[in-house]
Amino acid sequence: MWGILLGLMEGEDCKLGLLHQPYLHETFIGSSAGAFLKKGTSSQPIFSRDTRELSEAILYCTHPSFFTDAAELDAFNQFAGHCNLMCFGGDCYSYCLLANGFIDLVIDGNLKPWDIIPLIPIIEAAGGIVTDWRGETATVGGNIIAAANPELHGKAIKLLDSNL
Repeated sequence: MWGILLGLMEGEDCKLGLLHQPYLHETFIGSSAGAFLKKGTSSQPIFSRDTRELSEAILYCTHPSFFTDAAELDAFNQFAGHCNLMCFGGDCYSYCLLANGFIDLVIDGNLKPWDIIPLIPIIEAAGGIVTDWRGETATVGGNIIAAANPELHGKAIKLLDSNL
């Protein structure tokens, strides 16, 4: 699974994000106007889920091999054990599954800025939040956590921090 990513930054702010998933004929767009899924000729607004507890959360990760440090991989594995369900794969599409309300968390390691910048406006416009594992800007890449809402994000950051 792969996607075409396009992001627009103004200074330090992600203003516009787009993910086109050719295989599924889906395009996700996020900006200050909202988050939208375009499929064929129709377009609809999308929203992230309201899951508040890690024990109820569906977690995605592209693959554990993205964590190049043994301590980070261990922290991820311990974190995943607190979630309801853990899935691998999806790459950039998993972030749009979060924005579209199908999953609750995405945690990846070793991302480059161009991997995440286009996805930030989509997730944020849908009601989610994207940061690095310390809760700081994700625009520089690195270890990334995306959550469906700020409350779940706060709990996830706290648990990750306790495992590092």
